[in-house]
Amino acid sequence: MRDESAPQERQFVRKGCFMSGVLERLQTALYLTLTAAFLGLTLSALVAVLVAAAPLKLLALIDRHA
Repeated sequence: MRDESAPQERQFVRKGCFMSGVLERLQTALYLTLTAAFLGLTLSALVAVLVAAAPLKLLALIDRHA
């Protein structure tokens, strides 16, 4: 007698491996996206601080010369 369940089990294992690979890629993409967003926010905060500090430095320079 042939066992008919073997091909179905193999197909299920294959499908499970495929879904595992897809989820792993999605997780990697999510980590990369979150890292890029964090770095972007950090960089924009740094630029905002530097832009806000520039007029104060300019005023201090003008007061020193006056």
